[in-house]
Formats: sequence, C-alpha cells, structure tokens
Amino acid sequence: LTPYLDRFPRALSGGQRQRVAMGRAIVRDPQVFLFDEPLSNLDAKLRVTMRVEIKELHQRLKTTTVYVTHDQIEAMTMANKIVVMRDGRVEQIGRPLDLYDCPVNLFVAGFIGSPSMNFLHGATVNGGRAFRFGETLVDLAGYDGGAVMERDKAILGLRPEHLTIQTEAEPGHTIPAVVEIDEPMGADSLVWLKSGDTQMSVRVPVERRLAHGTQVHLKVDIAKASIFDTVTEQRV
Repeated sequence: LTPYLDRFPRALSGGQRQRVAMGRAIVRDPQVFLFDEPLSNLDAKLRVTMRVEIKELHQRLKTTTVYVTHDQIEAMTMANKIVVMRDGRVEQIGRPLDLYDCPVNLFVAGFIGSPSMNFLHGATVNGGRAFRFGETLVDLAGYDGGAVMERDKAILGLRPEHLTIQTEAEPGHTIPAVVEIDEPMGADSLVWLKSGDTQMSVRVPVERRLAHGTQVHLKVDIAKASIFDTVTEQRV
C-alpha cells in the first residue's frame, strides 16, 4: 500500500481498505482475530484473492481466527473447523469435509455444499433395507449410517457428484429423471433434472452435453448418501 499512503480512505478500493483494516489489527499482536463477514461487499474476483491472502496470513501468524460468514464456500475453503449455527444455536461442529460428508441434520446438509444436496422425500421400507421414492425403490445396502428402520416419511440426501447419469435402468440402484437444463461451468457441467416433481442436480464432465427432455437414469452412490428423519430432521 506504500504508493497509496497519501490517499484518504474513501479513495481506496474495497480490497485496499480490507488490507488496511487487517494491518491495524495485526500490529496490536492480539491473541485472537475476529473477522465479521469481511468479504461480503467485494466483487467475486477480489473475494477469491482476499480469501487466499487471509489464509496465508493465518498460516504465517499462527493466531487463532474466528471468521463469521454466510458464504459456505468461504467456510469450506478457509476453515480448519466449522461451527454451523442457526438462530443462535450450534447445529454442528467439525472439520469441513466431516460436515460435508456427514451432516447431522437437514439444515447443515442444505447449507454446506454448492449447489445444495438433493433431497428426495419418500419412505424407508422392507425393514429399512430400501428407500421408496414415488414408484422407485433404492437399495440401502452399503449405507454408511445408523440403523435406518422403517419410516413412513424419510428424506434421502444425495450430493450432485454422488449421482451418475446413465441411459440404462438398474433396479434398486437408479432413479429415472428427465433433463431440464445443462449448465457448462468450465471444468465440469451442472445438469438439472426432474424426477417426478423433484428437481435434482448432477455434476458431469463438461464434454458430456445433454439435450432438454432427454430421459436418463441416475445411479446412486448409496455409501455416500444421507438419510434424514422427516420429523426430527436428524441424520440416521
């Protein structure tokens, strides 16, 4: 910031002001930093740059940092440990990937991940050995969770990358769907589909393009799925 020392704060960019604010805090040599949504007013490109700078700063100073954000991407990329809160109550504490892979309830599952986890509303049947979604049965053998048991109402949560699009049905392992939108995103594409009245998203290689209205089948990686009780909203 040396070339800008003769400027007033109003003449600095948002990123420059953030650097000045961090510098003022650092020189006090505090035991804890508190960042309260520091990047919320910056443009997308500058947010990425500042995320890297703050993370490098933390690695260099080794100072405990409490970082408050509504942006789950910031939380996932910057945190060693995440505390997810709702209405002043702690919902889950853990490492970013622990929260991503094993959310304790629907709120955490929906908050962590972009795009959000797909939620299929149905029931667990056959003594908890299968999940019924409309006319489709999904085999729950290999589910990495607790005792599922039979539930008249349950929710099956599936991350977009834990579904595979294929043309052939596999009874007990696939869900029929219709392609609505194919969004190329550079490294991969995000395909939005409809299964019954439920909208779902799937990540696919960008080279694979799917036309609107294409009938497909979504193969489920049940080992990475989450099942939630509809009443308590807790993962089972």
